[in-house]
Amino acid sequence: MKRFPTVKGWDATTGYGRINAYESVLAASRGDIPPEADITSPEWFSINPTSGSMEVRGKVAAVRSSSYDYRVEWTVGLQTAPYPAKDSWSVAGSATGLSAPTEGVLATIDLAEVAARLPDGGTGTPTTADGLPDRTASPCASGWW
Repeated sequence: MKRFPTVKGWDATTGYGRINAYESVLAASRGDIPPEADITSPEWFSINPTSGSMEVRGKVAAVRSSSYDYRVEWTVGLQTAPYPAKDSWSVAGSATGLSAPTEGVLATIDLAEVAARLPDGGTGTPTTADGLPDRTASPCASGWW
């Protein structure tokens, strides 16, 4: 039986995986309710230029907490390479000590910096040495997605 390539956290095969309903209900009964995060733009897998900037818009909130922080990060690639490889993440925006929901521009990403980390500076179709599509060259913004 072939095992699908999965990694801790989000992966391209299962997303964040399956929900553990028991642990979710147990956490809620203790009051351990996570903060909210909703990225509204850019759209997933959107094609962007190799220069200029891109706003990351959305809403973050932690209404059951007296204060919260957030950080928006980005990296290139669809999924972390198998262990022991690691991704290289860059912080695009953050805020600390917030007490009310925040909505609007959460971060701004320098697209030239993203392009510089892509094969061939983001020009042409990304391919590996054997000419196949490079599945690690798709840029994505993160923080929560």
